[in-house]
Amino acid sequence: MKRFIAVAGVLSVGLVLLFFFSCEKPTSPSHPNTAPNTTIANIPKDGDTLFALLTLHWDGEDNDGYIASYQYRYVTYHVGVGDSIVHDWKSTTETSLTIAFESSDLLNAQVFHVRAVDNDGAVDPTPAEKRFYTVQAIPPRTELVSPRDNAELFVIEQITDWWEGIELTYTGRDEDGELVEFGWSVDGSAITWTTDTTVAIPPSAFSPPLAGAHVLKVTSRDNTNLIDPIGDSVTIRLVRPTFANRILIIDETQEQNFPYELRLY
Repeated sequence: MKRFIAVAGVLSVGLVLLFFFSCEKPTSPSHPNTAPNTTIANIPKDGDTLFALLTLHWDGEDNDGYIASYQYRYVTYHVGVGDSIVHDWKSTTETSLTIAFESSDLLNAQVFHVRAVDNDGAVDPTPAEKRFYTVQAIPPRTELVSPRDNAELFVIEQITDWWEGIELTYTGRDEDGELVEFGWSVDGSAITWTTDTTVAIPPSAFSPPLAGAHVLKVTSRDNTNLIDPIGDSVTIRLVRPTFANRILIIDETQEQNFPYELRLY
């Protein structure tokens, strides 16, 4: 009898616990999302005077989530001229970027801001800040090597296996940095950018009529995003070959004996 009462008691306690844990209980409201925090490395030091191309490092933390991205911008104050430029916010997932700061004045005060964005879209209300100066960046210079000004060149309507177009060769220099790309244009068209120093311009790039005078222009861009403000240009004259003279070409090459073996006696 006692054993029966004990078993019944255990079952009763079990039923009570099962009912307690299976019942839906009201939950407390979730805590509101907190904004993330952003820190920036102390290199370079605030107040340093630097070259316009600069690498900055930052980091972020979020107590109730994780950092999804960052936003950065900077304001340039031209110390000599006295005006300023506010650059737009840009997004990135990187924690380090090399940035070409606008540095058109002899001395430029730069105020850089970066802020973290968490997984709920909350933005750090107090962005990290870095203040420093940059010296004036010198734009590059570009020289068109060939063709020469007033050159007269033969041209046909379509490129072929043996003729890819009008060959354009150029070079450039940058006093305080390095060149990263060159640009060419024909007859005032949009600039085509490339890392090559020789290109073949197809006939389709020239303004009609194809035969006649055309202007070729080249420019360059350096690693601070400065573009040669002047560039270099030439005027050329394209001429269509008439093939008026009939020429018979006889190929007597014996391929089985080519190339010939040279013997010295």
